[in-house]
Amino acid sequence: MNIPALSPPANRMHLMREPITIATEVLRTRDPQSHYHNFTQIFFSVAGDMYHTVNNQMYFQAPGSCSCVKPYESHSNDTIDSDANPIYICISFFDEFLTSHGYKYFSYANKYAFFEGMAIPSCVTFTGSNREKATELMRGLQDEFNKHKDMSFDIIADMLAEFLFLFCSCATGGAKKNPVRSGVIERANAINKSVTYLAEHYNEKINIDDLAAIATMSRNSFFRNFEMITGTTVSDMLLRFRLKNALPPLVYTEMSLDAIAKNVGLYDKSRFCHAFSKIYGMTPSEYRHKNTANATKKLNYHKRRWRWIEDPDYDEQENTQ
Repeated sequence: MNIPALSPPANRMHLMREPITIATEVLRTRDPQSHYHNFTQIFFSVAGDMYHTVNNQMYFQAPGSCSCVKPYESHSNDTIDSDANPIYICISFFDEFLTSHGYKYFSYANKYAFFEGMAIPSCVTFTGSNREKATELMRGLQDEFNKHKDMSFDIIADMLAEFLFLFCSCATGGAKKNPVRSGVIERANAINKSVTYLAEHYNEKINIDDLAAIATMSRNSFFRNFEMITGTTVSDMLLRFRLKNALPPLVYTEMSLDAIAKNVGLYDKSRFCHAFSKIYGMTPSEYRHKNTANATKKLNYHKRRWRWIEDPDYDEQENTQ
């Protein structure tokens, strides 16, 4: 049985394998939780109002507004009216997507990103002709993304670069040249590879020398660059990956805490409980008790949903009597 994902806990890392994804989404949550990821996300509001919090700074997004969340920035979305569901176009992409198409994009120096010499803001509201142009570019990006089975990444990269240039120009009033340190893009890409390795091998014994080799760096250089780019240490990120993966079995199964600790690579129950309490503000047992009822509802929902997809003629009411 596939275990449905829980709502992302605070500072959960989201990973993506595709170079870029573009989709129109509807925001339905009233209980957002902060998370972060190793790629960039753009949220362009199409209809309805919402709040977007980026690095603990809240922004109001009305139609025509756009926010940008850079790698390793925490963020969350929330609706303003519980009866209204804002609609937005979301673009998620890695820095390599633009740099591989000839655009100088990210500099992680001083934890800041640049595009064509301009700082990328967190949120911008387009007005007048700029709003029309931004909307046209966004619609064009999604159409282009949906149109091709083998997507035309060159066209998408050009349109995305044009949109980002407009986005930055509207915030700064023009280009403000900033020095981009040589090699930071390559180092950031290398560190992202080691982060992905951590996420996929969280329950194994991690060798720092292996991580440094994946990033093609010396041990000391790897430690220094990892903390500069991600804003945290290797051990802290690994611990968060392990605790995140402990949540589904903790809530959806009756596995013992010893077994869960062993499965996620912590092996020691006391260490597991101490780390869990520090991150989530409660013991694993308290978390299990608090979330079990809600998890059961979610599990039943997923069972019904997938049963219907497999058999469209399935009558839920008839089969629950």
